[in-house]
Amino acid sequence: MTPHVLRHTFATRLYNATGDLRLVQVALRHAHVTTAEIYAQVDPKRLEMAVRSAEMAPKTL
Repeated sequence: MTPHVLRHTFATRLYNATGDLRLVQVALRHAHVTTAEIYAQVDPKRLEMAVRSAEMAPKTL
């Protein structure tokens, strides 16, 4: 276990719990949200559910 692994695990769990990448950015004290993106991994099952939800949402114009 290294500090980097702990940081990565924390960021990933925080992102999975909240879905808020900006929150992860602030928690990790990164200047740019793009830097925080490398720590936040998206769960493939969660992505699939989100896509299905978007497909099922009523279409509005």
